[in-house]
Amino acid sequence: MTVLSKVRHLITALMVTGIFAGPLSAQISRPADGVGIGGGGEGASVPEPNPGAATPPRIPGSTTPPPVPPPVTPAKPIAYFVVINGQQAGPFNAEQLKAKVASGELVRTSLVWTEGMQDWEEAIKVADLAPILASTPPKPKFDAVAYLAGTWQNDPQQIQIPNVGPGTANSRTTYRRDGTYSYLSTIDVMMQGYPVRQTITSEGTFTAKEQGPGQVLVTPNGMTTFSIPGEPSQTVANNTPFVLTVMDENTLVDNAGVRAQRVGG
Repeated sequence: MTVLSKVRHLITALMVTGIFAGPLSAQISRPADGVGIGGGGEGASVPEPNPGAATPPRIPGSTTPPPVPPPVTPAKPIAYFVVINGQQAGPFNAEQLKAKVASGELVRTSLVWTEGMQDWEEAIKVADLAPILASTPPKPKFDAVAYLAGTWQNDPQQIQIPNVGPGTANSRTTYRRDGTYSYLSTIDVMMQGYPVRQTITSEGTFTAKEQGPGQVLVTPNGMTTFSIPGEPSQTVANNTPFVLTVMDENTLVDNAGVRAQRVGG
């Protein structure tokens, strides 16, 4: 038997026994597992993908090391000054600025400044502050007239009346949403051994606005009448502004430290 005939018989025997499961040409052309393709040589491994690597992997077959990426410079924390009620305040970091947005102290038109800026700018024009301004809805503006609307009863107050002596004052004020008010106060004293009650009434209009956090500036425009039994009444203008401090939803304190409680809506 010639050599060529022996090779043909061997291939036929291998196909019969199932060692070649497909076309011979396909089996011969497929590389063995683990054998590199192109430039790697026998036994070279195919590089595994590494999407999470900090630096690119070496190019297969290359002897040049991968470039080292430049160091990452951490972002500098922001620190901005803000003009609040006409006064410079700060500097504030990001969380503090968010709190200022929530309280209404930092709005789109607020003037701000930080290191590197040539002059004050409106907050909405500063890229750093755009997400902060949008992060928290601003607190609704305080409506001082709506807050005051109702009847307020002062705590009894001990006062000293010149040339008369000590007395006890009880006062009540009603503020209305239409901007009108009424006031009634009684002062009980002892005069020459007899109890005497002085009555003070006042009516008119008023304006109210927030003067600062927790404070309301009230400006009355009315007339006040003083009455004492057996004496002619006296009426004077009432237009002196005063400040009320808001303690909570139903408690106020006036300039003299006298507390008033809401007793009616």
